[in-house]
Amino acid sequence: MTKIIFICILGFSISFFSKKQSTNLFSLNQDKSIEFKKDTIGYYRNQYKLFRSSQKDLQSSFSSLKKNKNIDTDDSKIFYEIHNQLEDFDSALKKFEDSINQLVENYNINDPLEETKSHLNYINSLNKKIANNINRLNESISQKHLNSQTVNESTQNSKNKINDYNNENPEKRVKNGFGQSTYNKVDYNFFVVDFAEKEKILSFFLTNKQGNIYGNINNLKNDLKREGKRLLFATNAGMYMRDGYPQGLFVTNGNEITEVDLKRELRGEFLNFYIQPNGIFYISDKNSPIVCTTDEYIKLKCKVNFATQSGPMLISHGVINENFNKESRNVNVRNGVGLLEDGRIIFIISNEPITFYDFSLIFKEKFKCKNALYLDGAISKMYVQDKTSDDELYGNLGPLIGLVIKEKK
Repeated sequence: MTKIIFICILGFSISFFSKKQSTNLFSLNQDKSIEFKKDTIGYYRNQYKLFRSSQKDLQSSFSSLKKNKNIDTDDSKIFYEIHNQLEDFDSALKKFEDSINQLVENYNINDPLEETKSHLNYINSLNKKIANNINRLNESISQKHLNSQTVNESTQNSKNKINDYNNENPEKRVKNGFGQSTYNKVDYNFFVVDFAEKEKILSFFLTNKQGNIYGNINNLKNDLKREGKRLLFATNAGMYMRDGYPQGLFVTNGNEITEVDLKRELRGEFLNFYIQPNGIFYISDKNSPIVCTTDEYIKLKCKVNFATQSGPMLISHGVINENFNKESRNVNVRNGVGLLEDGRIIFIISNEPITFYDFSLIFKEKFKCKNALYLDGAISKMYVQDKTSDDELYGNLGPLIGLVIKEKK
């Protein structure tokens, strides 16, 4: 009996000693894990501060580039890419900060660090991409405009590019003004506007001084004549409601008549308008013409003198809208606007029914446009002084675009 009691006491002592040793070992490991976690959190906090500082530097560099008037449409794709990447960078930094705070709240070694590591790796990768793109954009501007004068950068740059294009491609030069051609057995008319010709002003119109919608090109022409001005060219400026007011954004003389439409689902009679991406043709407060997607316009938050929203985009950054079907049987008379490589604007109207895809090819293949926007279909008109028939002056139209010159006294 005495032996049994002794063995039990011995066994209990060994067990107690083992548990105490185990407890001490666990406590030691836990202390080490806490120290490790503290060091890790310290490292992540330092990384966060470094990347926040880097973000400020990148944002400052990008803001300086945004003010550079020498940025042209060739640079627009990388410009929008940087803009989007900086937004992603800010969001990623916030998530990284949240994950660090979660680690601070709980020092348990079993807490996963993978999410924090993942955020850090993504931020590091994004930081490099943004820096690389800013360098690319900066080099592009420096290379293209090394010898340009900055007295009147926007106009002077446009003239230089036109001259360069003429010298390098004399046989391909598209003349300003009216022209006619054929593509894939479809005849079309076009009109090229050069913003370097200051005496000719491209403007957007909706109502007369009495507040009445013009309704057709002839009414606009007569109204301008009474003001001592001559209408050289005019076309419809996009889709419109039953009351004649524009569908989507419309700005004239700096005044926003209707706001931008950001809906994306196909809706009623304006199915074409909502095919994505739709877009905006605008003239900035520095008299620079731009054709871009609606999303790009919203992100730029730029000041404009004139703007019209329509859809779909025919071409965006050199790529034909992926929603167009080469084999489509949906044909109609169509008109649209595109930006030429030298910064001039071209308006095109088909004289016969044509698919969206083939209409886009005219802008892309014949005129090398990287961005082009569909304006409207069967109701479309294009009036050119002394070139087109009087039929183009009439019809039921909403907003209008016109090239105007003052009559010499």
